[in-house]
Amino acid sequence: MLVPMRSFAATFLALSLAAGCSTPGHVKAVKTADRLEDLSASIEELQSRVTATSTALAQLVAQKDQDPGPAFQQLEASVHALESAERRTEGRLHGVRQEAEEYFVTWKEQAATIDDEDLKELSEERRTDLSASVDRVADVMTPAREAIDAYLGTLRDTLKYLSIDLTPSGIASIDGRAKDASKSAKSIHSKLGGVLESVHEAAPLFARARATGAKKSVQAEPVSN
Repeated sequence: MLVPMRSFAATFLALSLAAGCSTPGHVKAVKTADRLEDLSASIEELQSRVTATSTALAQLVAQKDQDPGPAFQQLEASVHALESAERRTEGRLHGVRQEAEEYFVTWKEQAATIDDEDLKELSEERRTDLSASVDRVADVMTPAREAIDAYLGTLRDTLKYLSIDLTPSGIASIDGRAKDASKSAKSIHSKLGGVLESVHEAAPLFARARATGAKKSVQAEPVSN
């Protein structure tokens, strides 16, 4: 007797969900810690890209009496690199929140099976603390994101302006904006430093001890003959 395809698909889905639910919470915790580690690297890159844009703009102004073509292209490239770094950081922040949420759902389900009321209460307190640490990362990122978006908006308009008038006098006219960009870049760098601090505070709450020298997601090298 043939098993209907729809019935087989439903059974497979049920088994898959059951397998997911049976994943120990501590495994999901490690994945969350890894996501936070990735986010930390992205934020550091974002800081570097912000500084690079203000530096490129200052160099363009300083070289206004020379051929401005290469300096303009460098500024354009640095702005695009900053845009990419911001998207990458936002994607990794979303990944942290998603992984953490899955962990907390599993935590709540597994903690519900604890009979000892004191341990159950302690577990709930721990889950609340870890959840708050992820929320803090997202909260601190909000003003940094807003500052970066405003900074990028100004840079994009500056690029449009210069693409029309790349003469020495045209470049000289944005000297004040270049100085403002430098101040903004330093402020953003500081805001991102606050985000990094919150990430570094959250990560150890999820991470577990690893063997000395062990690294995240290390792949074994094939043995050569």
